[in-house]
Formats: sequence, C-alpha cells, structure tokens
Amino acid sequence: MEAAAVGLSLLFLFMIVLSGIRGMVKPITAMTNAMTDLAKGNMNVAIPAVGRQDEIGSMASSVLVLK
Repeated sequence: MEAAAVGLSLLFLFMIVLSGIRGMVKPITAMTNAMTDLAKGNMNVAIPAVGRQDEIGSMASSVLVLK
C-alpha cells in the first residue's frame, strides 16, 4: 500500500514539474521565433509575452525596444 502511495505521489510530482517546464518552454520558443524573424528583417513580427510580469515578460519588453 505504501509503495502505491509513493508511486502515485511521484507521478503527481512529475506531472507538476512537466507542466511548469511547458509553461516556460512555450513562451521562450515563441520569443526565439520572433527574434529570428526580426534578425531576418521582418519588422512586422508580433513580440509574444509582452506584459507578463516575470522574466519572460522582461525579455519581451527588451526585444520590443530593439524592434
């Protein structure tokens, strides 16, 4: 019974970690794509994550200034 509880707890923890990683990877990937478009000369590209109150939002604001 204890092994099942530990296994279930580990599965739950894994799901939480995976969700957190996806929450960081998606906006960073979108930012990378936008910066690549800017580097290619596309000044009409939308900068994602502008307005977020975290580090990703700070990056977006910096990229927006460079645009």
